[in-house]
Amino acid sequence: MVEATMLCLDNSEYMRNGDFVPSRLEAQRDAANLIVGTKIRENPENTVGMLTMANKIDVLSTLTRDNSKIMACLHEVKPQGVCDFVSGLQVANLVLKHRQVRTHHVHIIVFVGSPVIATEKQLMTLAKKLKKGNVSVDVISFGEEDENQQKLEVFISNVSKEGNSHLVIVPSGSGRLSDSIMSSPMFATNDQGQSAGGGAFGDMDLDNDPELAMALRISLEEERQRQRTASAATGGDNEKSEAQVNVESDAQQQQQSSQQGDTSSDQDSMQPSRPADVPNFDAMTEEEMLQYAMQMSLQEVTGDTPEESQELTSTSAHQQTPEGTQTETAESATKKSKKEEPVRDEAADNSMDIFQDPAYLSSILGDLPGVDPNDEQVQEMLAKLTETTTSTTEQKDDMNNSQDKDGDENEKK
Repeated sequence: MVEATMLCLDNSEYMRNGDFVPSRLEAQRDAANLIVGTKIRENPENTVGMLTMANKIDVLSTLTRDNSKIMACLHEVKPQGVCDFVSGLQVANLVLKHRQVRTHHVHIIVFVGSPVIATEKQLMTLAKKLKKGNVSVDVISFGEEDENQQKLEVFISNVSKEGNSHLVIVPSGSGRLSDSIMSSPMFATNDQGQSAGGGAFGDMDLDNDPELAMALRISLEEERQRQRTASAATGGDNEKSEAQVNVESDAQQQQQSSQQGDTSSDQDSMQPSRPADVPNFDAMTEEEMLQYAMQMSLQEVTGDTPEESQELTSTSAHQQTPEGTQTETAESATKKSKKEEPVRDEAADNSMDIFQDPAYLSSILGDLPGVDPNDEQVQEMLAKLTETTTSTTEQKDDMNNSQDKDGDENEKK
């Protein structure tokens, strides 16, 4: 329901009393602040105004939605004079008649903290007039509740129409004024008493922060509505069966294994391959490495291929060559005809001559990195190599001489 509400404050000298902490005036200010905040947040079209009833009727604020303006007016209220209950309600009714939106429900909230000087007859006349204008009135009596109870009950009974008006009596020493108001029938009809008073939020004191109280209440309602909507919309459709979960997990495992296989194959393909003609130096002994170095040096000097150099130095690698093998080689060579005799390789002869020169071999080995020509093992190996080369040369010469003799005999025949 959209409302236009006027707050009538009692700022008489009675409001200096300290039976409400810290004083009646301060307790009234806190309660008024809470009511204003609640009314403005109930509906975006609600408006609130304010006036004081002591000494003279002073309209502090006309109907507005500006909460800060009303707060500033509350801090300007000072205790003075005597409260005029009847005149205050008449001026409040006049302000409500000049509201901008005529469809707003009119509502007056009156704070009474001092004795009411009006008679019951005057109160009854005022009540009937307000009832005729469909004005609902809520009276908050505190401090002088015993003295004013009878008059105010008469007034409420005459102004109430279908229970739209209430009398709230707050005895002295009963606690905070705002707590009693928010738990009263004034706000119980809108189901706000417990939540705004702080009872629904544990030990939190929400009376000093009405904005927080309203925000918590709205948040709870929105969360309940969201949960109801979600449960009705989804139901049990969002739950996966165990079979679907297992299928998904298997698919993920297969994907991971395929990715790992691709990664390993990529790593293997990225590794450089070793050329076929390059030996494995890690598996070679020192003698084999030295022999390979000599082959490479001879290849650079004579221009031979690595296979030819290997044939030339194969005798040096085998230090103990069987004599029977050498004899068989010579005999097989003599059995060949002169036409099939291979052409002598001059480069091979030159290379053999090189092996017979120890000084030249020492100079070659001296150019190799990490080789000491003066080392005992190197000198011993060079000596063996020279001896082997010399014997090989002599054998070749003998074979050539024998072949020449055979050829001459064949010609004579």
